[in-house]
Formats: sequence, structure tokens, C-alpha cells
Amino acid sequence: MAVPNGTAQGRELMVSIHDVAPSTMRETRWLLAALDGISARPRTLMVVVEALVSEEKLRQLLDEQAESAALDFKSECDLSQKPALVELAKDVGALQMRGGFIVFGADDRGRPTGGLTKGTVPLFDEARLRSKLRKWIPDPLELLSARHEVDGTSLIYPPVGGR
Repeated sequence: MAVPNGTAQGRELMVSIHDVAPSTMRETRWLLAALDGISARPRTLMVVVEALVSEEKLRQLLDEQAESAALDFKSECDLSQKPALVELAKDVGALQMRGGFIVFGADDRGRPTGGLTKGTVPLFDEARLRSKLRKWIPDPLELLSARHEVDGTSLIYPPVGGR
């Protein structure tokens, strides 16, 4: 459905978009762009994080081929280094408010980089990750973690639940 530019001027328009799953982000982006075209404001977008850490879900995230407010790609991350851990805490803290995903081992276009090593992968163990992040992020900390191989490269993604 095309929304002609300017057709809502002087009229009230109410559109409710809520509980958006990342698998429908392309359609949501189209709708938001159409709303921008008719200057419809204010608007709010909240992403519902699916408690799913499957390889299929990871491939869906990689297929987005772009970062968004609910999806962040990190080419590498060594959680044995404090700066990387602090950066992760900031990202997880931000995503706690709206929900989303961080994919480690992929560039900003969702392509596997090989940036996670055999030494860094175990640091993403869910229990270990939670205990490290609790230093900066209060409960409830809704965080899962999974490691999958895509094209022979390890990738890890922790979906972060929104409040």
C-alpha cells in the first residue's frame, strides 16, 4: 500500500506499532518510512525479543544486512579485557530498555568475520556473562547466549529482553 506524500496534512492519523519481532523489521521500516513521508509524529517502536537462540534465528539476523536500533553487529570482542566488557554492558543496558540482539563475529553488514577466537568464545557462556554484567546492570537481566557456526565461522548472539 503506497501512502501518498502529504495526504494526511490537516487530518488526525493514529497508527499503533508495537511488539515488533526482528523478523518483521523490513516491513516495519517500510511503514515507518511511509509515516515519515506524511510527517506523522510522534511514534514509538518497541522490539519484542524472541527467546530463541537457534541457528535459524541467527541467520535471519545476519540476513538483515544492516544494524538497527534493535540489532548490533560486533566483528570481535574479547571479554577478558575490561574495556570490551564495559562496552558490552553499555550495549546490553541500552537494549534492556527496548529489546534487541547483539551478534558477535559479524561485520556491520552481517557478514561473518572470524573475529571470535577459541579463547574468547568460552567467555560468552551465559552464566559467566550474566555474572560479569551484573556489576553494571541490575536485575532483571534478561539475557541468553548461544554459539553457532555459519560458513565455518563462530558467531555468538545474546538476545536481550526489553522491559
